Amino acid sequence: MEQRFNGSEGKYIASSIFMLLFERMHSLHGFENTLRDLALEDERVEMLADRIVEIDLGYHQRISPDASPNKSTVSPSR
Repeated sequence: MEQRFNGSEGKYIASSIFMLLFERMHSLHGFENTLRDLALEDERVEMLADRIVEIDLGYHQRISPDASPNKSTVSPSR
């Protein structure tokens, strides 16, 4: 991983995901729908959350595959 950051001595390196889990869920499913389905423990909203987490983990693994004990990457498309 150190090779990726050669030449960045004394500088900050940052990466981020624009929206986190809840923000992405309600942007895709609607705010009221997300709150209702979370309260009702709807299986579909759980599947949506799991898929969002899989995609986010895939992003992180592609940025820094050495940081993950599991070297496999999750593809954002199925």
